[in-house]
Amino acid sequence: MKIGIATENHIPKLKKVFMECFEGTEIEYTDFFYDETFNNCKNFIIEKNDEVTSMMTVFNVKLSNLNNGSHEENLNGGYVYAVSTPKAHRKNGYMKQLFKYVENWAENENLDFLCLVPASDSLKEMYASIGYKKFSGLTYGEYTALEYNGDLEPKEISVSEYFESRNVFLKQQEWFIDFSDNNKYLQSEISFSECKCLLIGDWNVLYYEDENTLNIREIIGTKTVTTELFDCIGNFLNIKNIKYKCISELLPENKHNEKIYSMVKYLKTNCSEKNVYANLLLDE
Repeated sequence: MKIGIATENHIPKLKKVFMECFEGTEIEYTDFFYDETFNNCKNFIIEKNDEVTSMMTVFNVKLSNLNNGSHEENLNGGYVYAVSTPKAHRKNGYMKQLFKYVENWAENENLDFLCLVPASDSLKEMYASIGYKKFSGLTYGEYTALEYNGDLEPKEISVSEYFESRNVFLKQQEWFIDFSDNNKYLQSEISFSECKCLLIGDWNVLYYEDENTLNIREIIGTKTVTTELFDCIGNFLNIKNIKYKCISELLPENKHNEKIYSMVKYLKTNCSEKNVYANLLLDE
């Protein structure tokens, strides 16, 4: 058994595991992901008998506070993504071994923390067992848009315009987590995924359409989100079924619940708990 950082020769094997473990992912997206990220991230693997038995990708991220009144504060960390073990190799303890290796690597790289997004409730329990704890939460929900005759007027904006507004929003948060590459990959991924952006009153909305459903990846703005916003979007796009996630309190008649959106493991004892906005947008 070998454990370490993948080389370019491993890319076909990484793609194969990615496609198996993330069912429904198109080959075009898999190619895009590794073409865009391989030289800018670290891909960690366990390999046995010439097969990849577990793998994960680690992005460079930073946790920032720009509102403390005296100076900017940043913590450097890693965002763990595409955590995968093929079905034939599960329940052998490979992933815990890989996490231990990655944590040792991160400490040697002088990183302050590692964070991730659990894909299921059962994985939340596994991550908690190796020292990860809740980092931030988002409200997820579903809504059926009603007829709208109000004053809100949606305006289509570009991805770059959306990120300009997003950067302003992030800097208003107590703490926020962001990619260390100034969101170059994230903007590229959003464009590849054909996401679109709207400016509606005080809100900026990032969304994509999928089988007659409007999927909202993020809502940012200065006001609490209301059903009026969803009704406006639904009528503007002529789509009634809406799935959304955002940090704002929603009206009680909506079906919604907060999920653990991000978990963190601090690698240094001087890192204290923080109130963090951590929507990195990659996990849907």
